Amino acid sequence: MKRRLSFLSATLLLASMLATPSYAEANKTTATSQSSKSNQSIQAIATDPSLLNGFRVKETNSATVYVVMDGKKRGIVSADVYFKLFNSWDGIREYPSLSSIPDGQVIGENAQLIRFQSSATVYLLDEENGRVVKRGITSASVFNKYNFDWNKIMVLADSLKNAFPDGSLLDK
Repeated sequence: MKRRLSFLSATLLLASMLATPSYAEANKTTATSQSSKSNQSIQAIATDPSLLNGFRVKETNSATVYVVMDGKKRGIVSADVYFKLFNSWDGIREYPSLSSIPDGQVIGENAQLIRFQSSATVYLLDEENGRVVKRGITSASVFNKYNFDWNKIMVLADSLKNAFPDGSLLDK
């Protein structure tokens, strides 16, 4: 595991050194931000947690922010990681309890929005089954549904595309 992390650290360091200083300009639109507090019951929606995909949520009186992906709430490990993906705290929905949404794997330190020089496809670097993968984001509307920040996309050299295996698509 440590060897894999060392390889990943070296790869990310190399990627950051080779990254083009430009950011994705195509498909920039502003996602509608949601009210930061909501008194509506999450129970009705939680019968199908995938309906919450893209929501950033937290429990009232808790500092932990989650993003719902693949019908599961995924805790974001730190503010630094949060701001690799999102622009502000605006739009986080508060609920008295999130217990009706299944827990998913945390969004860890390796999370990053990336694309490669010769491609418009944006990926979320994420972890699946104990390894870092690139999850293709299937459209601008999915990107905006999650309220990701277009200015946080790191552009990498095409030669690094195979450094990260493909993961499941982020398509809803």
